[in-house]
Amino acid sequence: IRNTLVNPPIEVANQGIQAIRNYFRQIEKGKDTLFEAKLIIVGEGGVGKTTLARRINNPKCPLPEEKESTQGIDIQQWNFVMEGQEKDFRVNIWDFGGQEIYHATHQFFLTKRSVYAVVADNRQESPNLPYWLEIVELLSNKSPVLLIKNEKKDQKVQINEKELRARFENIKESLPTNFAADNRGLTDIINNLKFQLQQLPHVGTTLPKTWINIRNELERLFKEERKNYISLNEYYKICEDMKVTDRTFQLEISQFLHDIGVILHFQDDPISTLYNTVILNPEWGTDAVYKVLDEPTVINQLGRFNNTDLGNIWNEAKYETMQPQLLELMLKFKLCYELPKEKNTYIAPQLLTKEPPEYEFNTTQNLQLKYEYEFLPKAIII
Repeated sequence: IRNTLVNPPIEVANQGIQAIRNYFRQIEKGKDTLFEAKLIIVGEGGVGKTTLARRINNPKCPLPEEKESTQGIDIQQWNFVMEGQEKDFRVNIWDFGGQEIYHATHQFFLTKRSVYAVVADNRQESPNLPYWLEIVELLSNKSPVLLIKNEKKDQKVQINEKELRARFENIKESLPTNFAADNRGLTDIINNLKFQLQQLPHVGTTLPKTWINIRNELERLFKEERKNYISLNEYYKICEDMKVTDRTFQLEISQFLHDIGVILHFQDDPISTLYNTVILNPEWGTDAVYKVLDEPTVINQLGRFNNTDLGNIWNEAKYETMQPQLLELMLKFKLCYELPKEKNTYIAPQLLTKEPPEYEFNTTQNLQLKYEYEFLPKAIII
């Protein structure tokens, strides 16, 4: 039976009766309603993801230049007024780079509490839709999906929609457009996005006002004080100043804000340095990670780098004191691995040569194992 519990949020309920009691004690001190969600745009490189992200805010925005390509993730904000309620709705738009080298990070950002736009065009080799739909289904708890068909030169996007809908029940609509021509279908896309975003279970949930106050203070630190990150202890102090003293609740709030795309706080490893950092500007972290992969020296060394290389790459003031955390972010994303026999030396497998090495291998008396996967996300096995 599907659990439709909304209030308190299911994450709070999962912690047990004491957490539920604490939640409602917070509600008694004041409450507010959250109208905010995350829109995630994915698809192959060059299909029109960035154009969609920009034209949601500005339908007259020009097409990106051909050489312009999203490096990693681009985050934008979209605000609209909810019809009938006259309330402001805030959307955090995450535009994902389509190049395969960026796919490894998707697993950390494809979250629940989100709507997904999977963009495809009419190229013969695309749209590789099953991969993206499998990823969304696997990592986002079957969040709603809109298929956006960018019909370049007015050529239809050839998709077996009947088969896809039979396999993926979370596909809500399939919407054609032509970004290069006249934005045909853009209004329909925007209206469908608004509808699906407002239907997300957490939208309109009554939350303790303290949660909203914490969210606003974190945003103020980023926008007004230009802080890209704070320590976990600084975050705890903010919560305490807002009268949230329970440590479990403090972490629950940061996880909630992580899910809706406001901050990054990875909580799965409490002893890591990354756990002790709350990233207020997600682009700061992803930009730093991809600076390494795009560095010519690292590319020429076929993905090999060490701590000295990282010091040279992350030489800007905004990175210089955060090298351990940023390196841990790369390791967490599985974008690099430490070489077992060379301390502080790493390899980014995406930059290895495509030519396999030559080595002697004894083909007799070996144990052979065969693994079969219904679906295998990219970058799990190199």
